[in-house]
Amino acid sequence: MVKTFKTKTKPEYVPTKEFITRKEIYGLAITSLVLGFAFSFNDWGPGQLFQFNIGIANFIITVLLVGATLAVREFARRKYAETEEATVEYGSWPSGWIYTILLVFLSGGAFILAVTGSVNVKGMVFARAGRKTRFSHLSPNEIALIVLVGILANV
Repeated sequence: MVKTFKTKTKPEYVPTKEFITRKEIYGLAITSLVLGFAFSFNDWGPGQLFQFNIGIANFIITVLLVGATLAVREFARRKYAETEEATVEYGSWPSGWIYTILLVFLSGGAFILAVTGSVNVKGMVFARAGRKTRFSHLSPNEIALIVLVGILANV
């Protein structure tokens, strides 16, 4: 009779059904509008002159550029997280939207505080028999690399 030994393997990684949720799309859309407004605040006409047509054109262009940048960043993060068998979720921060707009108005567009969201990295959670705690297979360095990939995608 031959004895076979079971080897310990990581459980299979099962990605979520949706690549990005509706909640995240909504958060990214509002974030791109807020940041688009903040970055185009001083571009509403030549010098001190206010021209609505120029301002709206600059606002639309800036919103599209910010939206594309956010989309590339989130796509890069999610693809790298898949290689680490983790999931990434964009968490929008409505208070940050208010702080961003308020600071742009108070500084006259001279200072932009772009704190509009966060990144939530979730790895597979393991439980050991006889232990009350659970642990993730991701180390702090691996989580930092996932977040760094998004930053480098913007460069």
